[in-house]
Amino acid sequence: MANSEAIAGVHSYLLYGKESTYNSPVAVTTHLGLVNSFKANITNNSVGNRGFKGDTAGGRDIVKWTHGNLEYDFSVDFKVTNWAFLELVMGKVTGTYTYTGFATQPSFTFAHNIDNPGTSATDQEDTYSGGLAENCVIRASVGEPVTSTMDFKAAKNVIDTTLSSVVALPSENVYTFLGGNIELPATSAILNIIDSVEISIRNTLHMLYGVASRLAQNGLGAEREYIVKFTVKYLDNALITAAQGATSPTAIGAPTTHATIELNFVNGTRSAVFTFTDCPVDQFSQLAELNNPIAEDVTILARTLSVLEDNT
Repeated sequence: MANSEAIAGVHSYLLYGKESTYNSPVAVTTHLGLVNSFKANITNNSVGNRGFKGDTAGGRDIVKWTHGNLEYDFSVDFKVTNWAFLELVMGKVTGTYTYTGFATQPSFTFAHNIDNPGTSATDQEDTYSGGLAENCVIRASVGEPVTSTMDFKAAKNVIDTTLSSVVALPSENVYTFLGGNIELPATSAILNIIDSVEISIRNTLHMLYGVASRLAQNGLGAEREYIVKFTVKYLDNALITAAQGATSPTAIGAPTTHATIELNFVNGTRSAVFTFTDCPVDQFSQLAELNNPIAEDVTILARTLSVLEDNT
């Protein structure tokens, strides 16, 4: 048969595995969740070189190309069935599914497999090694599944026609925010009607290049940030007061900083508790549109995050 076009998710799949040594590929056996999309980018950082006029060429045209660092990045959007993916962006999992920030950024191998429906001779497996999680955004809205978008950088991609073995999809149900809540501070659930919640975990990554190679030689994680955003229906002046620190702010005042806040996700007998510490209110906005409920958006920063998943 001839080569054929392929449908994402019908003829393709994405798996990953944790590396023990940076940029040393490992077998891939795990799904991030129920994947909706995968997008990979390759950048050659090519630079055009020009010079004064010679025998034929003038300064307006490129004479030679210089190709810089070979960079790989990719993003994955998926529905959340469990929280194991947090190890990729936070760095540490201990005991029974407790995820926390760690000083060392772990690396992972990802393989995107395309099973060509026309002929297996042109199957395509792209194996990205030295993968580091740069950003993770978790979103929960009324009546929708919990989703996550993760951005990665990688050191190398190897293209092959031999595909990784297919792995069964996660058996757990997809998480929703039904039954969940926001405790601000912890143990004190807010009474506002919650429309949506967004959790962002951001890592600053340093991909290290040397004069001997266009490929990244190492990848290191630097500063990490935790941000919580939520949209609620207006109920009282509690949130706006917390944003400015008082009903009448002072010259040397500060916004309210909560010692801890919690977000709780419940899914049948399974649950996940996100506990943030040292959390100042950073941004607040209020929207009042004619004949619509007044809405409020709140952005809170956090110094640390711990996530406990109960899979019983």
